[in-house]
Amino acid sequence: MTDAARTRPPLDPDRLAQQLADIVATVDVREESGSSNADAAELARAGAPHGTVVVVEHQTSGRGRLDRTWVSPARAALTFSVLLRPEIPPQAWPWLPLVTGYAVQTALAEAGVETGLKWPNDVLLGDRKVAGILVERVETDTGPVAVVGIGLNVTTTAAELPIEEATSIAEATGQTPDRTALLAGLVRALLSEYDAWLGQGAATLREKYAARCVTLGRVVRVALPDGSELRGTATGIDGTGRLMVETDAGTVPVGAGDVVHVRAEAEFSEQVEQLVLGGAREWTAEQVAAEAGLSMLVARRLWRALGFAEPGTEVAFTAADKDALTDLAEVMDERDIDVDTAVNLTRGIGQTVARLADWEVAGLVQYLSPELLRDPQIAVGLLEHLNPPFERMLVYAWRRHLAAALARQSAMFGGDERGAFLTVGFADLVSFTELSNEIGEERIGDLVEVFESRCADVIANNRGRVIKSLGDSVLFVNDDPGAALETAEGIIAVIGRDQRMPDVRLGLASGQVTLRLGDVFGPPVNLASRLTQVARRNRLIIDQATADRLPEGEFEYRRMPARPLHGFGLVEPITVRRA
Repeated sequence: MTDAARTRPPLDPDRLAQQLADIVATVDVREESGSSNADAAELARAGAPHGTVVVVEHQTSGRGRLDRTWVSPARAALTFSVLLRPEIPPQAWPWLPLVTGYAVQTALAEAGVETGLKWPNDVLLGDRKVAGILVERVETDTGPVAVVGIGLNVTTTAAELPIEEATSIAEATGQTPDRTALLAGLVRALLSEYDAWLGQGAATLREKYAARCVTLGRVVRVALPDGSELRGTATGIDGTGRLMVETDAGTVPVGAGDVVHVRAEAEFSEQVEQLVLGGAREWTAEQVAAEAGLSMLVARRLWRALGFAEPGTEVAFTAADKDALTDLAEVMDERDIDVDTAVNLTRGIGQTVARLADWEVAGLVQYLSPELLRDPQIAVGLLEHLNPPFERMLVYAWRRHLAAALARQSAMFGGDERGAFLTVGFADLVSFTELSNEIGEERIGDLVEVFESRCADVIANNRGRVIKSLGDSVLFVNDDPGAALETAEGIIAVIGRDQRMPDVRLGLASGQVTLRLGDVFGPPVNLASRLTQVARRNRLIIDQATADRLPEGEFEYRRMPARPLHGFGLVEPITVRRA
């Protein structure tokens, strides 16, 4: 026996027998055994009477549904079995787990512990399992016997619980009830409700059980005995004790199966997904590819390019997914766009809108608070209200930026296949890594948001473009070196001169660059980054190419001592200020 078991009081067999003397002939309390059900079955075959109770303080090989095994720590739970000799037709036997569950729930309520019933044989405290039931039919010389096994976690600690989804009365409520009195109440409730079922019939039990069954009204996933899976909403209990599940194909009665309550978060996700995408999941990847007229290989490439995990064979796609892939396939066919080009364009969309979606949700969390967004009604209502105007704004902004990008393409390249001549700017926060180790996560997030938003405003105001933000740095371009310099001065003003923000360093370099997939490549990009490493706090350093293209007479320059820059050899950085 473990040290923990020694500190837990044992059951009192004498008091238990006394409290149950009017309804039970035998109460057999055993210190340790493999399974109370196995022991009770042996007694049944030997002729033990109706109502015999077998209790095991330390069960080492307990059995549950689907041949699951488990161990109950000594004196931490109530693991016991009751023999019933029902004179009922075979079709009535499925009611036995339900009447047992109802009895357990009733006894716990009388002890001040409020629980709910999960069809067909679990008792839940909150959303975690506190008790399980296993009813086994044992054939004997005098007829079939029902061995009703019950396991209830009383003072079991979190470390002792068999699964994460389980709990105990002590863990969930802080109560440590008298196990002897609680066991007596459970046995008395079971025999009482069993007699009531035989006397009043299934209709009454069905009504009482349904009123306390927390499975009803929930989205459930049912693993059926044949290996298939059913998903839908549990709507009721039929006249034979089966669970009725409303699926897309209609109502299906379930007589046996492993039922999983889909968690509230998943229900919320389903509601949001159906609202945003306009429907439920009803297509497999193979079906979507066939509808779009694409091979599975191409369909998978396009789906991954959008930034989504590749599904297996399960039903994972909505009608909106099918329509989007079909539209893309039609454009590829009509415009003779090859697969690689389509994948590149699709990847650009996926990466851009993924960041936009994260940005929007983060903004809404700040606006409403996470607690409100966890309420499905509030979150779904907010999406219904905001989605249409946001969607229109998204299309408008894309068209506006598309027009600007086409104009830039025409103006910058002018037939030069080498690329565009641009001034590249790099803004970098000083000592950001050290700072991030000193302040909290929320403060870091706020700081980065202020840095990125202020830089973006300054860059846009000077007709530049943000290429990328990397938390503590921002890369931008401008086709006018003078405007790029004004941008750098503006960033120093709104970041470096603000005592609440870290200092900032900037580097500008000009030259031929390549624009591809929204990014920019070329020596000026690398040089601008290297220049920030030698710049002083809240200062700007430029290269010779940028200085050569600034308006004459408006600026004063000072060459710094030559220093090695990785990839460029010895370079003479130039400081600049207005004359």
